[in-house]
Amino acid sequence: MHHLGIDPGGPGAAVLLDEQGAAALALCWKGAQRSGRRVWLLSGWVDGRTYTEQVEGRESAIAAHLAALLHDERLRFRVCCEDVFLHRRTPNLKTTVKLARWGGLLVSPLEILSDSSAAFVQAGRWRQSVLGISPYTKRELAKLASLDYIPRLVPGMAEVVEALGDFDHLTDAAGIALWHLRQSAT
Repeated sequence: MHHLGIDPGGPGAAVLLDEQGAAALALCWKGAQRSGRRVWLLSGWVDGRTYTEQVEGRESAIAAHLAALLHDERLRFRVCCEDVFLHRRTPNLKTTVKLARWGGLLVSPLEILSDSSAAFVQAGRWRQSVLGISPYTKRELAKLASLDYIPRLVPGMAEVVEALGDFDHLTDAAGIALWHLRQSAT
């Protein structure tokens, strides 16, 4: 069983780990404007090959692209997405709602394709389990830890990061997938 980790948002990323926990597929995205239209710039890595693509439309266009990739590979997989968090001291309801919508848009078609319910995990929980850092670690330090440790923990992630860029969204997505893989093994 493969495990797909998703770090939702724009920019964001998804990483698929194989049964042994090695990177099998990665996709990162960011929004842009082209001729007054909203587009998504996608950078992908599949079996050591990279590609770039531009898709028009809403955020769900990213999920459709990812679902097509996974369908083409004919893999059995489960999905895990980073959950939203509303900070008590400095609540930002607008960002929380936006990220919750992102997660739903990305996960829905993948649940149908995988024929299983998606799991959701808060950032502090997977980071504590996978990276060994406190769930109260400041966001910027946690992102640096992800960039530093995940390429060492996930076979093939150093190659993915080298090919697609040093983006914490990629390493976070791989960390989420690794957390889910470990949870499934217990």
